[in-house]
Amino acid sequence: MVEKTYFNRALVSLGVKYPELRKELRKVKDSKKKASKLFRWVLLGDVKKEIREYHFFLYGILVKTLALLESLLIELDKPNPYLSNMVLRAHYENLAAIHYFARHPEKRMNLTFGERYSEKGKAQIEAVHVNDMIKELHKNTPPGWDVLKDIDNMSNIIHPNKRSHQLNITSKTESILEFSSYCVMSEEQVKDHLKANNTLVTSILNGISDIDNMFIRDLKITKQISLLKK
Repeated sequence: MVEKTYFNRALVSLGVKYPELRKELRKVKDSKKKASKLFRWVLLGDVKKEIREYHFFLYGILVKTLALLESLLIELDKPNPYLSNMVLRAHYENLAAIHYFARHPEKRMNLTFGERYSEKGKAQIEAVHVNDMIKELHKNTPPGWDVLKDIDNMSNIIHPNKRSHQLNITSKTESILEFSSYCVMSEEQVKDHLKANNTLVTSILNGISDIDNMFIRDLKITKQISLLKK
């Protein structure tokens, strides 16, 4: 996790720079508290206090989400559009994984223990490709939320190209190029990134709660059926 003092310093600094964002910054603190509660919940296991394979998946998503949440605030305080876009894209990937896991519980071993390659070559348990998860998330999001477009826009800034070089063409006729200052990020972009972070993190944490409830419910139903068979 990120050093707490850096995170707290960024939280205070952003609140001073952008007073109108204090409500959004409170949401960040609330998300951290909810994530901490979910840590305890996930680590306790199911109704029999057993740790099942899906708990490892949920724990991994929680660890990454919390680390990314803390890092984003620090990068927005600088501000650094490259890293903040990378963090938001990683949030999308975590949300896509949660969504895929909920719709394809038969793939839980692949999502939890899968890998692309192992030290010996081909992996024993094949990972689900992140692009497949992203495409499925895109198909099932509400109208007006274009997941693929959002990720393309973020990748356009992260990857080496005109936008990532902060390159502006000031005169097409004379082919005059002008570099803007290092890591330019407007006030509006900082606000948009913080709001996007809160939306994505809330969706991820809600998804984790839903998955844990789903498996606990299914476990109870399985037990009831077993008792009826006796």
